[in-house]
Amino acid sequence: MSEERTFTQDDVNQIVEERIARAREKWAKESGAEDLQAQLQAKDEEIAQIRREHFQTNAQRDVRDELGRLGVKDEARIERIMGFIDLSEASDSSFAVEQVRNLARDVPELFPKRGAGSRGSKTPVLSNEKPLSREDVENMSPEEINTRWDSVKAFLAGERS
Repeated sequence: MSEERTFTQDDVNQIVEERIARAREKWAKESGAEDLQAQLQAKDEEIAQIRREHFQTNAQRDVRDELGRLGVKDEARIERIMGFIDLSEASDSSFAVEQVRNLARDVPELFPKRGAGSRGSKTPVLSNEKPLSREDVENMSPEEINTRWDSVKAFLAGERS
């Protein structure tokens, strides 16, 4: 007769844990979980790249809009200014727009002059129109009244200066 072997609870627990570990390894190999995990990670990286590109596009659009508000219209000048803007560090497009404002403050020669002290308007100043009289308004054709409507309206409102 062979001798009976007895097991302690710790022995049984260890045997069960070993069998579970072997079963998990076998299942992982057979199920392709590692392949799925690698595919999932590749998709996550692809999504992150698409998000970065989308952010870059939006940030560039916002920077161009801000440059337009600051009066920069020349494409060569826009490209030159864009070279000073770092879009890689931005967490949102407001960061890039803030860089434009800082650049306008720190390097004003990149931006056109605005306001007082500018080189003047490109629109010629027309001679001042003489104030309208009652006779002038009565002799106007309907087309002439339409073209000078602001002056006629001011006259009718009592502004006869």
